[in-house]
Amino acid sequence: MRNPENLNLTSEDQKPEITEKRKIENREFYHTTKEPWTEEKEVGGNQILVHYTGRERYVEEEGKEGFEINSLELVTPEGKKIDFASFLPRGWRITRREGSGTIGIMTAERGGRTGYKEVALYDFWHKKHSYFSDEDQPRPEPYQERRKGRTVDVIGFVQEWENIDIFNLPGFPIVLLHETGHAHQSNKTLGEATEVREKTRNRDITSLSDEELREYYQTYAMTERDAWAYALRKYRELKKQGIDLMPGKTNKDIFIIIREHLDNILSYKIKDWKRFREKEGEDKETVIQRTLNRLKEILEK
Repeated sequence: MRNPENLNLTSEDQKPEITEKRKIENREFYHTTKEPWTEEKEVGGNQILVHYTGRERYVEEEGKEGFEINSLELVTPEGKKIDFASFLPRGWRITRREGSGTIGIMTAERGGRTGYKEVALYDFWHKKHSYFSDEDQPRPEPYQERRKGRTVDVIGFVQEWENIDIFNLPGFPIVLLHETGHAHQSNKTLGEATEVREKTRNRDITSLSDEELREYYQTYAMTERDAWAYALRKYRELKKQGIDLMPGKTNKDIFIIIREHLDNILSYKIKDWKRFREKEGEDKETVIQRTLNRLKEILEK
């Protein structure tokens, strides 16, 4: 387990009381608010031990708390263990955030210096299921509860949602490795440089030239492919050491998880597929399938 005292802290970590955290100027820093504690989970037959440092950071842009994780260990039934935090680049942390979301990297800069670099785990995964109700049957009733609900619009389009513990996210260990791959990309220690992301950041996709749009598409497809390649290589390496992150899961099961994530991220990041298809002659399914074929070569080596 890594010592939290070796995480390059500054004296500002000692500043505010927790009741004043919303008023402090440098909100990117972590502040001790309680004693360290450990959370235990079971994921796919393996045990997960989440060791918290007792420090938290107010996440200004979301209005939520971020709790710093010292180590996130996976322990197999045979007693073999790994710490996911040990795979991160230097200066990165894993954190646990309030509310619903998924797993993702979060970075920010303050005054020309890095404020924080995190792989963030939200409390809950927001699982959604959408469909049109059968015209021959009564429409289901909408409802709202604390962790689940249903909406029904005037044309019978139904959206059901449920907040599920983030550790029950399908493929949690390999998804966490995938986001670790993105952390390495952010530090430019994995894959090709991604200057295009900086050039097109916060720009309306409709304002991009054809060449910028091509670079934008290719960059996002490339960075997703490389981050999954990192995850699969690490998964394969650990399995050879007798540490199975996904016990009982076949390669096909893993690729179903990857396909779903690729579909979601490409749909979110690449909105104008019609324009891309006109310029490049490719649709989203073609891009996904080409990416999966490259990844299959890695997993089946």
